[in-house]
Amino acid sequence: TGGGFFESLGPDCRSLRYSSRSAMLCAQKQALENSLRQRLVSIRERELEYYTKNCRMLGEVAALVAGFAYSGIRYHYLLERQHSWMVQDGDALEEVIFLSILTLCLGTGLQTVLIAMLVAMLGPSLALRGPDGSLHDAVSGMQVWNSLMLALFVASLVMLQMGALSFTFGHAQMGVYCRSILSATILLTIFLTFRYARIVVRKFRLPQANAVSGAFFNELGAFQSAPFPSPPPREPRRPSADHPHAADEPDESVGLLPSEVSSLTCRRANRHLGMEGGTELPVAADHDD
Repeated sequence: TGGGFFESLGPDCRSLRYSSRSAMLCAQKQALENSLRQRLVSIRERELEYYTKNCRMLGEVAALVAGFAYSGIRYHYLLERQHSWMVQDGDALEEVIFLSILTLCLGTGLQTVLIAMLVAMLGPSLALRGPDGSLHDAVSGMQVWNSLMLALFVASLVMLQMGALSFTFGHAQMGVYCRSILSATILLTIFLTFRYARIVVRKFRLPQANAVSGAFFNELGAFQSAPFPSPPPREPRRPSADHPHAADEPDESVGLLPSEVSSLTCRRANRHLGMEGGTELPVAADHDD
């Protein structure tokens, strides 16, 4: 055999054999560690792709909202070219409010587009080209910035609707009935937007305490994962009229073999019969199998 061959060659060859075995064990440990690291990275990569897709989606929709705001500003400019400023001087305050709201909507929309573009570019770049542990930092940072982008997008959407509401009061050529109908329609749209958003958020809301991330270790280095569900507690047995002391006895039949369960049943019957002054039942012999 290989072992007898090395032993027949002397102590130097035996030490060479032991060193080769230790080198093989070290290589196997490193291979196992690398395989585990690759699996952890593949799980964490799903979160990275999820937040990257969210950034792209929010950036596209925010660009659309910013385009609507610019169209409103452009429409006001075309109205001013058709009529002189002196004719619209009486509605100067309404025009300032209208333009201010649309400008804020345009600004928040462009900020959302810029942040979404930077996060979608720099986050995966940090995870791909950074040192060890950069993937966790990239996913955590993208999670925070996704929340900020969502808040900016909601603000731009609300300002766009408020700009449309202020336009109904600043347009001097509208009558009372037309202005009332448009105002009621816009207010109903704003109410339904908040209502449906609240319903969806409450339906799919995930508490922070129950959220499970792709990271297997938290910031303190402790293992983090969803605990296994514990079995429901067993209800205590209630005493009956025939056996008033049944609730006081613990359940000793858990984890026993069928023969042991039958012996235990006979012993319980003997105890009850002894309490009542009856005869005892023969106890079955316990079997090891």
